Amino acid sequence: MGAYEFLPADIDENGSVDLRDFAVLGLHWAQSSGFIFRDPFESDSSAAFKFENSYGSGGSFMVSDGKLNITTGNDSTASVMTVVAVDFAVGDSLSVDVPPVPGSQSVFLMGSTTAGQPNGTSSFGFRFRRDGSLDRLHLYPGGITASTPDPSRDKPATLKITRTSETDFAYFIAIEGVQTQLGSFTLSQLAGIHSLHIGAQAWDLASHVYSFDNLQVSRLGILSRLDGANLNGDDAIDLNDLLEFAEWWLAGR
Repeated sequence: MGAYEFLPADIDENGSVDLRDFAVLGLHWAQSSGFIFRDPFESDSSAAFKFENSYGSGGSFMVSDGKLNITTGNDSTASVMTVVAVDFAVGDSLSVDVPPVPGSQSVFLMGSTTAGQPNGTSSFGFRFRRDGSLDRLHLYPGGITASTPDPSRDKPATLKITRTSETDFAYFIAIEGVQTQLGSFTLSQLAGIHSLHIGAQAWDLASHVYSFDNLQVSRLGILSRLDGANLNGDDAIDLNDLLEFAEWWLAGR
């Protein structure tokens, strides 16, 4: 079994990859998914969210067909946020799957100290904006950060924000499995605040439905205690880790 001793799949660190490692992987998989909050919108969870027209009027939302569907009014920004604040501590990552933006439309990932868009004076937070061909942050307070070209605006994407300290954050976009860090920001008003209302927004000049999925907060701190069972380094113990285990095991033979 010496061929295995250098492989990451040696979860229990006994110098070989064997059925014991498989058992450890299975145990940790059953114990924790690594998610603090996750809504895949597979059932109607609309009661857990609050809607507002953050700009303009005529918007609405519903949870259906496995998606969070936000409808904009004419020249309006429609917002959907959790009614209850969600833990978002240092090391946590907030993310949501967003649709393509081939035109002048905008879709957003948002975190706020209130169940709506923050204003920068009595409420604080951020909006991660996928504005057509550009990606950028809108901070409250702080305004809009420098823009970065969207890697592929005509494809769906995952927007993610990771809290790296009490007041520092990094933001990423992932398209077809390729994650790119776009930048980082500081929001001193969030020091000591370890839970936020989270959600999504959409803006359009015309009425249109935008579908979001997998709104979640994941905690790598949970995964780091799983004796290496998070084999592929993502935010969950799942089938992808089982696949990694199988590939390493077979390679050793």
